Amino acid sequence: MKVRRTEQIFLRENETISHMCHLSKNLYNQANYILRQQFINKEKLTTYGDLVKIFQAPSEEEDHN
Repeated sequence: MKVRRTEQIFLRENETISHMCHLSKNLYNQANYILRQQFINKEKLTTYGDLVKIFQAPSEEEDHN
């Protein structure tokens, strides 16, 4: 049986890190939603490169600012 070793790093409360973690979680959830919908609808799954392009493109909300 292989043993997995992990390391935990404890950081003090930091607003910047907390905000970046929140954005990271949201990005993961958005990408996961897109892929899940494609899987459910038996569509071809979007590649990583295409997901990057989707999320780098300006959103409609940003266009209205």
